[in-house]
Amino acid sequence: MCTLSAVVDQTGLLVTMNRDELDSREPELPLAIHAQRDLADRRWLAPIDAQRGGTWIGANDRGLVVALLNGYSPRDDRLVGAPSRGTLVVGALAQATMHGAVSWVGAEHDLRPYASFSLILADLSGLRAFTWDGTRLAERTPPWPRRDAAMYTSSSWAGPAVARCRREAFSTWLARGQPKTDGVPDFHLIGRGDPAEWTPLMARPRARTRSITQLRVQVDEIRGRHWLVDHGRVELTSPLREVSLPRTLACRTSAPSAP
Repeated sequence: MCTLSAVVDQTGLLVTMNRDELDSREPELPLAIHAQRDLADRRWLAPIDAQRGGTWIGANDRGLVVALLNGYSPRDDRLVGAPSRGTLVVGALAQATMHGAVSWVGAEHDLRPYASFSLILADLSGLRAFTWDGTRLAERTPPWPRRDAAMYTSSSWAGPAVARCRREAFSTWLARGQPKTDGVPDFHLIGRGDPAEWTPLMARPRARTRSITQLRVQVDEIRGRHWLVDHGRVELTSPLREVSLPRTLACRTSAPSAP
């Protein structure tokens, strides 16, 4: 249960994600900068799942954004002791580049213990998306025929119908010129104040949109904002946390030629 959009504009890459969760889930920890030596000395910006660890979205200091949406494969119900899928996001963020993250997820990491998911990777050079159904990792094309905008969503309730409604809403938002409110795409605010089962800001029995996280990748920095959502109500002018992370560039050097 989540909705993500990725849009390229004149200032860089803008990724916005609505996190939908059960009411019984523990409150998330706010957006912050993390640095761990065991993660290849990468610094990364993300909120944290207080209940199981990991995260659903983050960006590292190279400008790589990684996000995960839960899948809902019938196989998931048969898994016992499955690890948190949010740890995959953290592991991918430890890689310096999108190529490195794709290699780590696809070839270097055993995905068999994990429940199904969609994994989105984006930087200033482009976007790639993958799905894991429990047996196979497959690359998928963006569900929108444009190079500068893509939307991904998942829902445990009436998944195909909800996805269709959200795709139509995203299409309408694009056709209207991609309007924003306080920098947040209006698409992500559909349902604000009056959430429904299908709206990107949603509410259902026992589940609802819990937060919005936004990451903007520019040439010199990554800026993040994080809002909590209370049954469709969100104060955009007062984010829970607003953080910036300087972007480090990869410098390639070569040995001098022999005289």
